[in-house]
Amino acid sequence: MATNRASSQLPTDHFTVSSSSPQQVTSYSTSILQPLADGSIPLDPLQKVMPLVFNFGRRKPELRVQQHQFIYTGYEGVVTRRNVIIEGPTGLGKTRACLASVLPYLLSDPEARLIYTSATVTQVCNVAEEISEILLASKSALSTINATIHIGAEKVKNEYTNCFTRKLNLDNRNKNLSQEQSDISSRNCKECKYYRGLRSNSYKLSSATCLDKHELQRIKESGNCPVGAMRGVSNEARIVVAPHSYLSDLFWIKKYFGSLEKCVIVIDEAHSFLSAAADEPFLSISVGQSSKSVNRIGDNYPISSILEQLNTSHKSDNDLIKSVKESGKAVLHKIQIALSKCQSGQSLKDELISEDLFEFISNLDPKIENFLNEVIHQCDHLLSRNDTKFFHLSAENLSQLFILLRECIRSPIEFFMRYKPSEPSAKIYALHPKTKLRMRLGGSRSVLFSSATISPVTDVADMLGYSTALKIKLNHIFSEENYKHFFIAGINTSLKDEFRDNERSQRQGIQSLSNERVLSLRDRDILTQLFEHAFRPARKKNIGIFCNNILMVQQVAELLRDKSEELGIIVIGFITSKDSIYSNTKQWLRENHEFIWRSILGNQGVINFSDEAVGQLFKDIGKKEHKEKLNRTVVLCAVQGGTLAEGVDYRGDAMEMVITIGLPYPPPSEEILGKIKADYWNMFYEDGRQKAEELAFKQAAFRKLAQSIGRAHRTPRDRAVVIMVDERLLGIKNTSSKNNSYEFLNLRNTAKNLELLQKPVQGFSKNIVIEHIQSSNRAKINEHIKGKNKNWAGVSDADFISFADMEKQIREFYDTKNIQDT
Repeated sequence: MATNRASSQLPTDHFTVSSSSPQQVTSYSTSILQPLADGSIPLDPLQKVMPLVFNFGRRKPELRVQQHQFIYTGYEGVVTRRNVIIEGPTGLGKTRACLASVLPYLLSDPEARLIYTSATVTQVCNVAEEISEILLASKSALSTINATIHIGAEKVKNEYTNCFTRKLNLDNRNKNLSQEQSDISSRNCKECKYYRGLRSNSYKLSSATCLDKHELQRIKESGNCPVGAMRGVSNEARIVVAPHSYLSDLFWIKKYFGSLEKCVIVIDEAHSFLSAAADEPFLSISVGQSSKSVNRIGDNYPISSILEQLNTSHKSDNDLIKSVKESGKAVLHKIQIALSKCQSGQSLKDELISEDLFEFISNLDPKIENFLNEVIHQCDHLLSRNDTKFFHLSAENLSQLFILLRECIRSPIEFFMRYKPSEPSAKIYALHPKTKLRMRLGGSRSVLFSSATISPVTDVADMLGYSTALKIKLNHIFSEENYKHFFIAGINTSLKDEFRDNERSQRQGIQSLSNERVLSLRDRDILTQLFEHAFRPARKKNIGIFCNNILMVQQVAELLRDKSEELGIIVIGFITSKDSIYSNTKQWLRENHEFIWRSILGNQGVINFSDEAVGQLFKDIGKKEHKEKLNRTVVLCAVQGGTLAEGVDYRGDAMEMVITIGLPYPPPSEEILGKIKADYWNMFYEDGRQKAEELAFKQAAFRKLAQSIGRAHRTPRDRAVVIMVDERLLGIKNTSSKNNSYEFLNLRNTAKNLELLQKPVQGFSKNIVIEHIQSSNRAKINEHIKGKNKNWAGVSDADFISFADMEKQIREFYDTKNIQDT
């Protein structure tokens, strides 16, 4: 376990889970939870909640040492008001561990609250169900605790409750009530007969209960508005579970939590949260006419939409509203002029890339910050009044835009901008993720970041701006015998020399990524050999293939399509892009999805073809009875870092082989952005360019790779083959698709990157599939890889194998699994 504390000896013997009935624990001290006079951490409050959180009936839970370490560190952070960063392995039970860390604080202060966030709505609902189980089992012991999910209204209406019921016109009052149901495409809440309940809902959240997706359905069945109920109880629930994205909306936080002083915030799946903070725009502004509306969660602000909202909002004689409208329009006009004058920067297709904001700010009025402050202050005053509620949404949109813009103006060197003169529009990015976090999470009692892939924790703490946080990396809990891993040489997804413009170090010409072929004939030949030898011993199993970008997903899927009958496979997947080049592949994947959904699973009705539906279908087809009926191998093609490669549990037989293709580095068309970020980080570290590039994009890429690898190992019983296809993982790189020109990479850096992956696949001391490479290059490569390095003991000749050897080892691995299952 890695830790930043002087002593890593955690007092786990003081809070083992007792077998006493949780009903006996009925009262707690309401004294302030803080360190004792001698500086030690009071363990009694934690001891009392442990049997409530880990209450599994008569079976006494036996917690692993890693669980004790996780719980105590999180609890220490809450007690001492420090932030916490924990890398905890998959299968640890991080949800319950987080709750155990925070519950003593919630029980000690009736005003204390927990905001528990995760990456996706599916994960949010899973967390809520686990909270429901804990509250239900606790009886009266947790009577002061209740919880709710808070998700998007469209998700509630269209997927979880189907709650929209159109108002009946007087002329239609005698028609069949079934005609009340409207098409999904026209579900405007104002046209729903329960719309009044959206604004004033009478639903009350009982003690020791959680409003989860099942409760939303029951609310709908009782004739109430589930969206209004959810929003209503979010003001008072002690625990609110929501997606990460809601933390981007300053007014969502203010509306439902007010001050964060007594709030603990849990950021589960923290690698995803960090990636969004580092890679997504801090602020997007478009000046021209736009059909898009303001999206505060996505920090997207079409100025034309804001102006239209101000112009068409309810007419009022209120002087404050008039002032906000006039001042807001004046400032928006100044922003439009300043953007239209931006002309400098590096060219990238139809965009200009400015490495800072000095040109943009120089085009603004010198007193712009004073103007922004004045409007922000007026909006705050207006939002505090009940008689101006009809204008609150407009005021919130205007105020948040100006707050974000003010941050940019105050520190122009901390941002860079992508500007598109043809629209014109601008996307402003924060070079340091802490900029977003300081605005969103500042003032909270404690923030607990948790993920299975958030190494190195010290570097992550620096990126989050929490260098003084408690930081630990917990040991892997799965047996290495449950992994059989291979590295494939001869193919990598880097940009080859013949396609590179050396002057700009990016792809030649203006050719769009969608028109490129990322697989050469040589690459296709190697992948074909790989699939033939890997799929034969994996017949009728579920296989996940995770590629470095969406174009690779398409080309791998098409390669498999050509070989599907020969290999005895059926391919499923979901491509989010609306680009026409993907239309044929998307249609084929949809047809495969529908065939399995109807013919194998026996479903009827309207098919739901989405990323979430594809993931569920893949898990359903993993059941033995369905596999026998299909009598084929099912292959899921998805992109690393996407919704099908992160946050989805493919337990047991749902996925028995993972193949990763490529490293999810930024595409060649965006290398310039990675360079800007690396230049920024280079200012703060003496370790040179390598460290700067690690922080700018390399660590994030390996976290995505680790997430993909981890999809098949969700419980300690899961056994799966892991095949990694990118020779850069071995410290080598073919730099040309036309000839065998190899670059030999620094093995020390290679080993450092591998340390970000799961422990069983961190070292390439065996199973390097390389014998398909030309012998003239193979000898040099072998000698390079065998080079001694302090990070591992080295590689012997026996570790270099062929595809046939790989197939034999996979077959033996599955034979062993079958014996164990029997």
